[in-house]
Amino acid sequence: MEYKLIALDMDGTLLTSKKTITARCARAIAAAYQAGKIVTISTGRPIQGLSAYERFIEPDIPVITYNGAMLIRLHSKEILYHKQMDTETAREILSFGRRFDTTMVVWSDNKLYVNRINDAVKSYKLISGVEPILLEEEEAVLKAGITKMLWLDDAEKHLVYQDILDRELQHRKAVYCTSQPTFLEFMGEGISKAAAMEQLSVRFDIRREEMIAVGDGYNDLAMIEYAGLGVAMANAPEEVREKADYVTAGNDENGVALVIEKFMM
Repeated sequence: MEYKLIALDMDGTLLTSKKTITARCARAIAAAYQAGKIVTISTGRPIQGLSAYERFIEPDIPVITYNGAMLIRLHSKEILYHKQMDTETAREILSFGRRFDTTMVVWSDNKLYVNRINDAVKSYKLISGVEPILLEEEEAVLKAGITKMLWLDDAEKHLVYQDILDRELQHRKAVYCTSQPTFLEFMGEGISKAAAMEQLSVRFDIRREEMIAVGDGYNDLAMIEYAGLGVAMANAPEEVREKADYVTAGNDENGVALVIEKFMM
């Protein structure tokens, strides 16, 4: 099989634990472009969170952001696809967040709203590249539309939260999973990195069998199962590795470069 497109998760996949791209990974991406392949990003981050890495990605390639809620051109910022959360579901999730007294992050109109400023938010600000705004006008933000929400908390607490949500959430038009152990992410019904890859399939006229998806988190499972070749990082949880067709080296051991070299070159 000739693979024509590879979609790369960022944190824990393309990026090392120090949030850098290794020289070998950069060379492999450049070589793939030279060979006429499409290399794109599929991340939970907003478009602003990619700005520090734009030089590694082909100009104006469509990238998957917000875990698949938005497909947007990297440089021109032209939005090609955008699906927001159901308003009543989002309102209920915010209510649960207040009940649990957890730190909440709300993305609306590419702006970052938070219910408090603390160390978790300050760390998230560094990843997103966006200055947080205190969520004081909740109804106005809900009316504007919410792209994605996160709860920032301890991994053990997220397990408890998910169990309660599974039992008590009334408005079910949402999907939720952890992307990193301390990030519980909420997206609208039907939103996934796989659904966004379907958009890429149509735009580039590439069959899913000709696609590779590489990731390390539960939010990557859908695209790993969707792509013709689904790849998990060695640092991925066991459940993610078990669903993959192939397991590559870890994000600190040039795992992405090894995939490109082995399957695309």
